[in-house]
Amino acid sequence: MGIQDLIDTAPPGGTVNVTPGIYPEQLVINKPLTLEGPAPAAGEAIVDAAGLAVTPTLLITSSQVTVRLLTFRNGPGQGIRVGTASEPNLQEVLIEDCVIRGHDYAGIMNINGSSIDVISNLIEDNGNVPSFERAGIILRDHGPTKILNNSTNNNGDGIYAEGSAAGLLVENNSMTDEFSSGVTLAWDEQNATVKNNTITDCGLTTDELKGGIVIIQALAEVITGNTIENCKQRGIMWAWCPSAGPEPDSILISLNKITHSAFDAIYLFSQGPGSFLPPDPYALKPLISENIFSENGGAGVFVSNVFLGNPTGKAEPHLQGNSILNNTWGAFNETAIVIDAVDNWWGDATGPYHSLLNPGGAGNPVSDNINFIPWMEAPPIPPPAEIDCIIARKVYWSCKKTLISEEMVDVSAFAEGEISCARCIRANLFVDPKHPFTVTKIAGTERVRLSFYFTCTVKFADSASNKAVTSPPILYEAVHPVASLVRDRRIGVTADIYLECLECFVSDRHRITCCIGKIISLQLTAPVQLLIPTYGFCPDPDYCHPVTGSCPGVTNNLFSGASFFPTGG
Repeated sequence: MGIQDLIDTAPPGGTVNVTPGIYPEQLVINKPLTLEGPAPAAGEAIVDAAGLAVTPTLLITSSQVTVRLLTFRNGPGQGIRVGTASEPNLQEVLIEDCVIRGHDYAGIMNINGSSIDVISNLIEDNGNVPSFERAGIILRDHGPTKILNNSTNNNGDGIYAEGSAAGLLVENNSMTDEFSSGVTLAWDEQNATVKNNTITDCGLTTDELKGGIVIIQALAEVITGNTIENCKQRGIMWAWCPSAGPEPDSILISLNKITHSAFDAIYLFSQGPGSFLPPDPYALKPLISENIFSENGGAGVFVSNVFLGNPTGKAEPHLQGNSILNNTWGAFNETAIVIDAVDNWWGDATGPYHSLLNPGGAGNPVSDNINFIPWMEAPPIPPPAEIDCIIARKVYWSCKKTLISEEMVDVSAFAEGEISCARCIRANLFVDPKHPFTVTKIAGTERVRLSFYFTCTVKFADSASNKAVTSPPILYEAVHPVASLVRDRRIGVTADIYLECLECFVSDRHRITCCIGKIISLQLTAPVQLLIPTYGFCPDPDYCHPVTGSCPGVTNNLFSGASFFPTGG
């Protein structure tokens, strides 16, 4: 039985489980349904449309459809198409953990206003024939759409969207070796966020409208956290605003890392009056902040006055807090508008080079009409790679007490004859099941009871030899006042103990008296959860140096070489 037979016989809202195998079919889902392949460990369920009609390998014409864990390949049409002219505006369509590969047209296509989520798919080698559908994902006149955690490779455009203000989120995707662009937003696409994506080696021709992220007469209100490397022509290419619609409250381009573009990291052109084209309804005025623009063939930021024969550019970005270094130009402004670019790092403490305003600057050069003074004299701290929740112990109150006590050590069981001298070696805490360390609240009071055991190790000389002895465990127990916070049931009490054997002397024929110093640190504490910005994982440590020889001979006599004690008896 084929997959389409299973779909046709399944009830609305049911689940069709597909077993591993290769299915030479093209499918249609026309009712609410979950179509699910096997778990990866069990094998692949592959829908192979090679040699079939020029129609989608999977056509979805119903809302509330989930497609998961299937491979769609080799179709002469689209891989997955969502909606048609007669079945538009579908809702709750999810495509997850699938492979869409080797189609002549788009991998996934949604052009009739449907709302879809595309999550954790591999979309590669689609758009194999010349057409306007050379893309991994094409969205035209779409509903609210999320594209999350996918990998797209060698499709033309990784993601292409146009003509909708319904809402688009492109987040945590990887786009590699796309012939045109990693992400293209065009022709009045608005209300878009592009964040935390990795885009590499995209834009493989000399066409101006190619690169990492390309925006043509469209709007992405937020472009943040993306890594864009080795793209041609530019990392972010933006020309013209949407032809209609209100000016956004803000446009934010922040926390991106753009390196090794053939030309500019960011290129901006906003059409002003005086061209044969109508001017943009508002100028592009993005805040470009906390980005890294490095080793690009053109400028870190290029503001253009002419694009494709249309003069009078009027883009007016604000640059602040960026690291702009090792580019041919730091910033280049062709327009007559003065660009605000203060408080940026230009690669050197002396600031950017400008022949008149800063001829001694050793950083990236800047053109005229850029206000770059003052500049950062040191590179900014890079943004955190992630925010981690750390559970820690917070100390709300503490105090330190210093005490000295005399402790008697009886050595009669070890001494031969009368002892003549003694020396203090060390004092240590002693903890075992019979000798616990305890610090507890005394209910209804602002006091705590502290109890612990310690030992004292001494060396002494008798009539026969030098000997070392450790005392039996010695009890310390006391009640200490603390702050009123101790009454809070959420607050615990802890103590740190530091011991030192200060001095020992012979006090009787077979007894030694030692002065023991105690530093007692009492704390009122509670566990807390903290959000900590972090910069990724610690690197692996280096390998230890190999042993290059054996250790020299040593004696195990703890007191060898000491001259304090007599050597004979």
